[in-house]
Amino acid sequence: MKPAIILCLVTFIVSTGNVIASDIEHDVLPAATGDAPEDVELKKLPPPARKENIRRPTRAELDGECRKAPECAKQMRALQGGGKGEKPLPAATGESPEEIEFKKLPQPANVNRPPRSEAAPSPLNTFMSRLNPIGTAHAATGYTPPTTTTSTALYLTPTNNFVKNGLMNAYMYGMGVLDYSYPRKSDYYLLYPYYVSTNTSYAENKPYVMMRLYVGKTARYRINYSASPGPTKLRHQSYGPIIENWDYTGKNCNPCNHQVIRELSAGYHYLYLWGSNNQSRYVYSASVEPY
Repeated sequence: MKPAIILCLVTFIVSTGNVIASDIEHDVLPAATGDAPEDVELKKLPPPARKENIRRPTRAELDGECRKAPECAKQMRALQGGGKGEKPLPAATGESPEEIEFKKLPQPANVNRPPRSEAAPSPLNTFMSRLNPIGTAHAATGYTPPTTTTSTALYLTPTNNFVKNGLMNAYMYGMGVLDYSYPRKSDYYLLYPYYVSTNTSYAENKPYVMMRLYVGKTARYRINYSASPGPTKLRHQSYGPIIENWDYTGKNCNPCNHQVIRELSAGYHYLYLWGSNNQSRYVYSASVEPY
């Protein structure tokens, strides 16, 4: 090869290398100089309740607190005095919006699916629980109601969110919550509106906890949520009525019991709980018992 050609080739390679190096230098993205806005907000959160304080409340404790809450006490007096409470809340006539959307998702390959049974999630829910940190509801069509004739209390937590007992069974899960572990390891759902939100007008576009409850007979039930203090709402069925408001702001309780006594018609009921302001809310458990 002639010297002139070699010189031109070397010049071209060096020149090209300088251009590439220059381009790489300009494409290097700078490192962060501080915390992300989400991290800043997370640091402002109050701590959750102490682990030893997160426990199942007794019926006597709930009754005592109910007598001090005007709306709950009104329901209690009417029912204990032999009078009639409000008209039974109607059962759902179809699946919740969440269950309908879950069914639209494609099935992935090579997912270990346990056999469908009344005590375990359906294959769809198994898939969703691996894919999505919010968990899923057990599809109404995948459950065979029990044949027993009695019901006792149900107690649900984020790590034990499907329970059945007698004529009742329930799922509880969080939508738009902070905890991306599977299976869940936290003792609470953290409803954090600044970090994760949901486009659901029936929960005021805020993160929420939904309980899918099946009751085998029309009767009176006490529903209680154990959660941190603050303005809180409970809706019956998606786009149904708000059946209770609580505000334990400034109260010396964490967790606080948020209870309501209502007559429920036999069938499925979807209950939505959320914080009605822009502050975070810890939800530790939910319970249902015949009353």
